[in-house]
Amino acid sequence: MSLGVSLIPFEMRGNTEVAHLLHAARSPESVYPLEQLMWTKLAYILGFSQPQFSGPLAAHALEIQTGFVDHMWTIPLREMMDRLGTTTFPGEMRFEKLAENLNAANQQHAAELRSFEQTYQTEVHGVLDVFEESTVDIVEQMVFAEHGIAPPGDPEQRREHGRQLHNLLFAALQRTETSQTLRSFHIVAMLFAYVRWNAGQRLKANDFHDFHHASGALGYCDAFFTERSLRASITAAHMALDKQFQCNVSVSTDEAIGYLKSL
Repeated sequence: MSLGVSLIPFEMRGNTEVAHLLHAARSPESVYPLEQLMWTKLAYILGFSQPQFSGPLAAHALEIQTGFVDHMWTIPLREMMDRLGTTTFPGEMRFEKLAENLNAANQQHAAELRSFEQTYQTEVHGVLDVFEESTVDIVEQMVFAEHGIAPPGDPEQRREHGRQLHNLLFAALQRTETSQTLRSFHIVAMLFAYVRWNAGQRLKANDFHDFHHASGALGYCDAFFTERSLRASITAAHMALDKQFQCNVSVSTDEAIGYLKSL
């Protein structure tokens, strides 16, 4: 149905949003619109790679690489699945354990929460923790490209840079216009905060997938067809993520068909 077009994965979206924010702050005319950077072909959702050549073939490298990209651009989902073969992914057990640990921690600290806004800010810190190292990588690449300065080899200095960038992005996310750029961080933090603030609700392993799907759909699509409970989270009065990102959220076949017919 998508003609082989796909959103890039959540981690790559988050890193792209950070890079876009930082590059645009220095040189707004040098960046493409964020919405144009989030799409790829199915064959490249696990990362982009191309053959490298030396020796006699090096003179024809660009031609061969272009042909390789053109070929990869045509590979459908069924063929990709056949090439990957039967693979088991241990991540589900990891997510079940993670949900269990987070539920226990949320219950332990529930009395510390005073407002939804405070809960959201706590979750923002959690999301930024996950991206701290890659954010340092992005800044180091920018510094090297602009000034030719190699990254510091001191691990403690790198950790300090990570803390500084964490605090910078946290402050940036308090501004509505910046949360529109760092939308994957914002949406996921809002959804985790919703669960945490909603007394009695517990995280499930599948929520991690659902929240990542929601961040991509709300942030970069016109419509999101999902389940009733996730729509309730997205459209709650104190969330209003569908309105913030102007995304139609449907939960039934009739609603989805009605939306499509309205286009």
